[in-house]
Amino acid sequence: MFLFTYFQAMNLLHFICSDAFGGMELYIKELIAQQVKAGYTIVVLTKRNTRLAKELHELNIPIYFIPNKASKFSLPLLFTINNIVKKENITHIHTHNNIDIWMASWFKFVFNKKIVHLNSTYMMMQKNKHQWHYKFLYHFVDGMSSTSAMTNKSIEKNIPIQQHKISLIPYGRSIQQFVAHEPLRNKIRNQYQAQDKMVIAMLSRLDQEKGNLEFAQAFLKLPKSIQEQVQFWIIGEPTMAYLDANGQAVYEAQSQVIENAITNIVQLNHLENKIIRIPFQKEYIAYLDAIDVFILPSYNEMYSLSLLDAMLMKKPIIGTNTGGTPEQLGEGERGTLIVARNVDAIAQAVEAIIANKKDAIEKANQAYAWAIQTHAWDTTLRKYEAFYQAN
Repeated sequence: MFLFTYFQAMNLLHFICSDAFGGMELYIKELIAQQVKAGYTIVVLTKRNTRLAKELHELNIPIYFIPNKASKFSLPLLFTINNIVKKENITHIHTHNNIDIWMASWFKFVFNKKIVHLNSTYMMMQKNKHQWHYKFLYHFVDGMSSTSAMTNKSIEKNIPIQQHKISLIPYGRSIQQFVAHEPLRNKIRNQYQAQDKMVIAMLSRLDQEKGNLEFAQAFLKLPKSIQEQVQFWIIGEPTMAYLDANGQAVYEAQSQVIENAITNIVQLNHLENKIIRIPFQKEYIAYLDAIDVFILPSYNEMYSLSLLDAMLMKKPIIGTNTGGTPEQLGEGERGTLIVARNVDAIAQAVEAIIANKKDAIEKANQAYAWAIQTHAWDTTLRKYEAFYQAN
């Protein structure tokens, strides 16, 4: 395991203001755990009563909580951050959400201009942020990172931050976790009567931009003979907007529209055993093992963790030719690239894989070798060390 070698006096505050627990939060949790294992001194500032807070607590990560109803200009929040910085001798703040940037930059302006503020983004920067208030905000950001070369180009274009402060840091993965387990694979497949089926699955929250609806619609485009051979799995839950006063999830309206539309497709066409809805799975690797083909039909994915994990499970991949997905699939040598927002393209890609399984397996093997070479945690932690050291 890589050991942290940069100056040991560095104390890191991860700041993540998020109610949800999806791919981003899951990755941040793993990043923090890996950094602690590598020797970093870390505390976390997050929201109370969230799944992320619970899971970090289970890992014995020191946690502080954002004051209730704190806004990005909240004075109680600024005093909370200041108290943490003083108590824990914090030298670096690492933010992960857009609202986190506001809070950390405002704190730096008011209380401590010497503290280092670094931000990692997990989405494309499509909005031009060169207005005066954004220039003020990003003046107090000392470095930004993303996992995608395309995203870094969008940062250069749309964010008022100098190019030399932008870093490309690949997602880290614990390669040793991605192993096949035949008994568990069979148990999961038996649960959904998929023993003799080819399972094509997507793993994401339900969201218009994720292409869940197009994926479900594509089943209806398949010839009847192929419909009998396959199952479509949609693994994930609606996009959460916030937690209510009782700690219950309130979902985004657009996400519920997608969920209802998929339910209607299933019910109207009697596809209860063909299009399977599965909730978010904490032990998701077992479900990746249980499937046969992974699909990412997103409209504009920055750089997909679930696709990367499917590669590590040696699954053939179908992905849309947008965002950072071509960086992951190359020019098609590591998977099948299709047009986004196109139901027919999804159906045709499924048919092509069924018709040429040997080619799909060869691409899956190439993807596996590439993922191991570029996304092991040792590689990622070294890049984070350079990111911190440069600032």
